[in-house]
Amino acid sequence: MKKHTLSIFVDESGILTESDERSRFYILTLVCHDQAVSIEDAEKALVHDLASFGIVNLCFHAGPVIHANDQFEFMSWDLRRRIFTRMMGFVRRIKFGYRCIVIDKKYANTTEQIVSRLFSELSSFFDAQRGRLSKFDQVKVYYDCGQKAITNLLHDFFAAQRLVDVDFAQAVEPRSYRLFQVADLACTLTLLETKIAAGVPFSKSETRFFGGPRLFKRNILKYIRRKQI
Repeated sequence: MKKHTLSIFVDESGILTESDERSRFYILTLVCHDQAVSIEDAEKALVHDLASFGIVNLCFHAGPVIHANDQFEFMSWDLRRRIFTRMMGFVRRIKFGYRCIVIDKKYANTTEQIVSRLFSELSSFFDAQRGRLSKFDQVKVYYDCGQKAITNLLHDFFAAQRLVDVDFAQAVEPRSYRLFQVADLACTLTLLETKIAAGVPFSKSETRFFGGPRLFKRNILKYIRRKQI
């Protein structure tokens, strides 16, 4: 009999070893998706929309889209905005839930402290979700091993859970999983939300892209917040 599987895509924003103002916040994001609920039609619509203005095989990465970095460096503001809008449309169409754990490194500024806080927050989250988790036979975790301390944290955490079956996907690449790209988007939007709450001003590129914090909260943030668990 086929197992009923919950996918958990994990991404992070921030660097564990830096504590200056450029990296004040560390965010760990979990995107949870019931594999029995297909996202195929929504993904086909996204690919079609992107192809209509010449974008194919896109690996969406929210930060570079906003700041015109990496493969988005030479794209116009209008094109980057259209890519972002199509990705937000995809997020609104599909069924998933996400949770972002935010660590302010003013209060936890070593790798050990941050990892300890993350473990505690993960434990609280999963304890609160026991009822939902009980219907799944398997949990499959997707993480690209971007930071060794987080890889170790995830293995230690899930080993300590009384879940029926936990499996870690191997050789995870963001390009291969649209929901991993959704986790990246949730990380970036939560970072911007956290900056607003902490009184940290938007950068020039963030202001230009969203029109400022008020418009960001009204036009962007409220839609992804509906998926928060």
